[in-house]
Amino acid sequence: MKEVKARKIELATVRLIIRTPQERDVHDIFVLMSDLEIAAITGFRPMNTLSEAEGKIRREMDGGLMFCILEKNLPEKVLGVFEITPHKTNTVSGEKCNYEICYFLHKEARGKGYMTEVVKRMKRYLFDERMADSLTIAVLPRNDASRRVALKSGFTYEGLEKKCGMNYLDEVVDLEYYTLYKEEYLNPDEKIRKEKQTIASKQKWINDGGI
Repeated sequence: MKEVKARKIELATVRLIIRTPQERDVHDIFVLMSDLEIAAITGFRPMNTLSEAEGKIRREMDGGLMFCILEKNLPEKVLGVFEITPHKTNTVSGEKCNYEICYFLHKEARGKGYMTEVVKRMKRYLFDERMADSLTIAVLPRNDASRRVALKSGFTYEGLEKKCGMNYLDEVVDLEYYTLYKEEYLNPDEKIRKEKQTIASKQKWINDGGI
């Protein structure tokens, strides 16, 4: 892999390291992004070759759009990926920047609260250092784990958009959207958070055939 000079970002939580990818991460990223189960629940097209992982790292690392997730006690192995996509819009009050975020973990790293820990740290980074005005998570309706992370992280269920996305099989799919605005991040309100959870639980019931 050709060496790429890029801005290096490294963040930490109690148990994890979140950093921009490095050349040595190619194999681990390929393993994650060639996994059909992960592709099915996140919607991305699975990789077929190592060169795809190399190309993705080259494209995204310079702008700090891709982050590797590692355990502090096992810093040589990538166990997950966190990606951000900026979207800028002009409003009457000026330009606003929204970051759409996508995340996934190796199956052996799930069920430990790792991703909630990552999102908490990345919220602070994106709002304080990348000057985000809002963050959005798009969730496939059957992805209960991603939905739980969004809710635990204070995101608001914004609604379900029918047939607005594509999965890796090129099938048109629905997407649930969860958003966190900077004002909410700076001034969290427990009552509002509980209302969000109620709305999302109702939506899941509807998606599962409750009506």
